[in-house]
Amino acid sequence: MDSIQNILRNTLGKLTDAQLKKFKFRLKDMGTIPWGNLEKSDSDDTVDLIVQAYTLKDSDRVVLRILKMMNLNQLAMDMEKELGTFELQTLKDCFEVIFHLMSSNLVE
Repeated sequence: MDSIQNILRNTLGKLTDAQLKKFKFRLKDMGTIPWGNLEKSDSDDTVDLIVQAYTLKDSDRVVLRILKMMNLNQLAMDMEKELGTFELQTLKDCFEVIFHLMSSNLVE
């Protein structure tokens, strides 16, 4: 199972060099990450900068917003699908733990 960070890394890893450069310019224009930090960053470093600046919770929204601004709609939809699968698996795992804990308490 992928983490959100891995999904972001995989998504940005699919960008061409020119697309990544445009992505980083759009990210810079959002005003939170200085260009000096972004200029020479590769896709993995860019993900790390996004997570540091926007937290893991909001980083996926930031990436999706920029992808859509760049009209990379298919890539955005693919990422949304991966995130949805990740969230469903996480929810399923939580329910399994809760069920296990409840079952353990009922048996005792």
